[in-house]
Amino acid sequence: MSKRISVVKLTKKKVSVFILLFLIAVSSGRAATYYVDQNHPSASDSNPGTENLPWLTIQHAADVVVAGDTVYVKEGVYNERVVPQNSGEPGRKIVFKALPRRSVTMWGFYTVNCNYLRIEGFNITTDTSLTGWTEGPGVFIRSDYVEVVDNYFFYPDSLGRVAIIGYWGLPYSKGCYIANNKIYRAKMGIVVYGDNWLIENNEIERLVNYGSGDSDYSRFFGDSIIFRNNYFHGTLLSEIADAHVDGFQTFNNNGEYVNNVIIEGNIVESFHQGVIAQNNIEPITISNITIKNNVFIGGDIGGSWGAVFHNVPDVYIYNNVFANLLYHGVGIRDSSSAVVKNNIFYNAGSNYWADTTSTVEGGYNILNTGVPYDSLDILADPLFINPGNFLGPDSIPFTDDDGFALQDSSPAIDAGIGLPGIVDYDILGVPRPQGDGWDIGAYEYVPVKIKEISSKNPNYELLMIPGIWRGSLPIQYILPEKSKVNIAIYNVSGQRIKTLISKPQNPGTHHIIWKSRASGVYFIKFKASKFERTKKILIIK
Repeated sequence: MSKRISVVKLTKKKVSVFILLFLIAVSSGRAATYYVDQNHPSASDSNPGTENLPWLTIQHAADVVVAGDTVYVKEGVYNERVVPQNSGEPGRKIVFKALPRRSVTMWGFYTVNCNYLRIEGFNITTDTSLTGWTEGPGVFIRSDYVEVVDNYFFYPDSLGRVAIIGYWGLPYSKGCYIANNKIYRAKMGIVVYGDNWLIENNEIERLVNYGSGDSDYSRFFGDSIIFRNNYFHGTLLSEIADAHVDGFQTFNNNGEYVNNVIIEGNIVESFHQGVIAQNNIEPITISNITIKNNVFIGGDIGGSWGAVFHNVPDVYIYNNVFANLLYHGVGIRDSSSAVVKNNIFYNAGSNYWADTTSTVEGGYNILNTGVPYDSLDILADPLFINPGNFLGPDSIPFTDDDGFALQDSSPAIDAGIGLPGIVDYDILGVPRPQGDGWDIGAYEYVPVKIKEISSKNPNYELLMIPGIWRGSLPIQYILPEKSKVNIAIYNVSGQRIKTLISKPQNPGTHHIIWKSRASGVYFIKFKASKFERTKKILIIK
């Protein structure tokens, strides 16, 4: 009997140990949600941080949250510059998120040795008493795997500030993600000191500088950095004093290094240099920079250079548009080496060149003025849709009606050299090539493709490709059966402005005409039997 009792007691001990271990595991892997709401009548940092009993300050949340926790900050103006105290973990970031998005105004974040953080949805301005490279920025990053997403940085004071910056000391921060932020009236936009950073879909508008020093949309230092689909624009010459404004700048004055950088699919307008890279001191620590599918436009500042490189080896410049520049398109100088192919230089001064110490492998570029650098370059008007309006009628970047997209008669179509594995997509994400060969410039032209009708595989098809028309619009369609067709035309605000009805017709290809009344972007909604499709088009009269 006693033997049985001892066995039972042993089993209970094991169960207790298992429960204890389980509780420890659950505790270490917890993911809690907390709330900060200074407008709540019961808000206090002594509260548990629930939605009904929220904390008063964001800083208190930053003092206590741990890996996996999310902090929702409710609407209000919080005069705080937040300094997180703990790190998240892989797959279990600490998240600070405004709720609703961009309803919270505060003074930014200072992150030092706090890894795996996410900062999302805030309006970030600054405490004007704070100065310097570490105190002044909206978000200062001296941590790894920090995400800064969907925030609005704005600087109403005349000094302007740096919106987002990494720490310049080695080792650089790793794995940071900067995306979907809007930066307005900063002195400087995004400064990367980091390895394996991705910076995409950000907008930086109207840099200001009434003090000293330069103003750049972005600077970059580190290894394996990607800038993708960012929109930098609107800086006024009257608001930058004597500052230099660059789209993308790097140098090694203080021992910095740069390697394996890709700048792709960006639109940069109003600058002195679109891209500038300088190895100023030995040894060479800047190399291997690829610039592809970008549009660089001189704008109000005018553009001294589209891109210039000093003592930088292994530069690759493919499928860009350099437009309306005062002096030079691309300059390769001081023992640099570059490949420059499939680019369009439009009103771009000297187009592209290398000094006597440097080398350029050119060809397959279109120049509308000047003298071809290479025998395979083309001297011709590239025939853009609307070079006087780089955003197009919809005033939105990265859409089909962008002004530097190609007309259907452009000499750039199918005239480039194939670059498989290097430039497989254009600035809008269209696969290359669409025709018989790669197009020159940032935009790949999409040719008309008529789908054949097969008796074995009947199809409906609305023929609206590429969706750019002049004058009246022929709306073509293919029907495998006799059917009535309803076509509704909407403007960009979603308002229906025209309805077209075609009576039942015999199977085959048919078309009706809409005589457009104004240039602009429209949506065509096509319905026939069980088939429905909506396509975006651009009308140019």
